[in-house]
Amino acid sequence: MAQAILSEPVSSGNGLPGAMPILSLVNGHPRASSLAVAEHFKKRHDNVMRAITQTCHHLPSNFCALNFEETSSAVPGPKGGTRQERAYLMTRDGFTLIVMGFTGKEAMAWKLRYIEAFNAMEAELARKFPTAG
Repeated sequence: MAQAILSEPVSSGNGLPGAMPILSLVNGHPRASSLAVAEHFKKRHDNVMRAITQTCHHLPSNFCALNFEETSSAVPGPKGGTRQERAYLMTRDGFTLIVMGFTGKEAMAWKLRYIEAFNAMEAELARKFPTAG
């Protein structure tokens, strides 16, 4: 999996402090990690995973397959080692469905940061790989 990192904040004029989320680039499309979403929204990762599973129970299976890609990530352990933790890479649509229920001022700020990150990556991809037509 190729990863594209947007580490520089993209100015949108909204005045949000803080760094932009880091998105992965998978097959030419931006993805948000469930691990990063849990961290940014101050949720336990198992609760984010449960939200994804519960959401998928109410959606067509093809929608879930296209918008929630199961993966794993190396996570630091308490004694200095690492372990593999199950996670999901989410499209913009998958991300939107999961976080729309997250509330509070800080959650709203992170929602806006993620929207900006998705927009910035999609604009950069469109600039680098314009479509014919």
